[in-house]
Amino acid sequence: MTHASRARRKRTRGLLSAVALLLVAGPATTLSPTLAGAQAIPTSGNAPLISLSNGQNLEGEVPVVVEPVTENDSVTTLAVDGDRIGADKTAGTAHFAFEMGGNGTEARYRNYITVNGHTADADRVYLPDIPGGQVGTLDFPGDWLQPGSNTITVQAGANWVDSTTKTAVGYEELPNGEGGRCPNYDDYALSSISLSLLGVVADGEQNLFSYSFGDGTCGSSAKLLKQALTFVISGEPGSTSGLRADLDTTRLTNGTHTVSATTQSGAKTSVTVDVNNSPVGAAVVTPGDGARIRGTRPVIAALPTGGKDHVESLAVDDKPAENAEALATGTATLGLRVEAGNSIEARYQNYALVNGHRVDLGGDYGATGAEDVRLAFPTRFLHLGDNVVEVRTGDYNGT
Repeated sequence: MTHASRARRKRTRGLLSAVALLLVAGPATTLSPTLAGAQAIPTSGNAPLISLSNGQNLEGEVPVVVEPVTENDSVTTLAVDGDRIGADKTAGTAHFAFEMGGNGTEARYRNYITVNGHTADADRVYLPDIPGGQVGTLDFPGDWLQPGSNTITVQAGANWVDSTTKTAVGYEELPNGEGGRCPNYDDYALSSISLSLLGVVADGEQNLFSYSFGDGTCGSSAKLLKQALTFVISGEPGSTSGLRADLDTTRLTNGTHTVSATTQSGAKTSVTVDVNNSPVGAAVVTPGDGARIRGTRPVIAALPTGGKDHVESLAVDDKPAENAEALATGTATLGLRVEAGNSIEARYQNYALVNGHRVDLGGDYGATGAEDVRLAFPTRFLHLGDNVVEVRTGDYNGT
């Protein structure tokens, strides 16, 4: 990434005067001066990146995003089967990169960053599972950035953990003797922090080399929970632009089509996709075309809500799709007697398996004497003939 500094007006005038003299003195000489601040289109560039893959199955309306990869070589054309389609310019994708330290981050804690004024929940960019010692990158739209000063705020997230320390910050007792818990912030460190976007320079020298986030265990040690980082951008975000369009595949015939994109320098990329839209009014089948499945997966055919039609049949490889026979809808009951002196405690999360379906016992039973327990579960868990019901004990904090 480069940024050409602006020349002073006085020096620009001097350059133009010198050029004029040369043209008069030598008419056979040709000069094409480039004014300071101009961005030359590269004579050759790398092919842009398109958000579709060869052989991908498409139906309905599909978002298509094309990213430039060479500075000053913006994407200019998005086409289907050679016909140009309407598309909106984008500022490309910005990348917030860092080295992860400590134990790394866990997605369940929902650590996140916000960019400038994009602080709504929907605009948060969450950190995934990143082990310590690895490089992490978070992507967000380049048009969230602006020339000059930009603020990216890192926020540590929290999740409940089991605890027996009643003095821990936020400690609370769970009902039914299940123990205690407290909100614990994720502990991690970020270093070598950088921000990049094609066509601009982002200066983060005002930030420290590293920051440590978290609170130990439920407040046992004081660290950062929130940190604002500053990046000064030279250049205009979007000066090297991409394209985005919502492709309505219902306007295309079912079959193979080619989606292509071209940049200012003429660099081109293309992918071949398969369009397969159902007739108007047909049921939507899940999983969709091209989905890879394994194990047991539900197959669903559904019509839009509010309609009067219904799905009459569902087949897999032209054979009727059928579930195993089960009893009618309703509630079945499993009866247990817990003898005195050997009680069931809710904190151990004991449960029953009815033909493989888990049903939690819940509650404390037999604490003061023998007690009858009635465990309700859906009748559909049962089927004609033999059924297998298992009662299993759980554990508490690994014991």
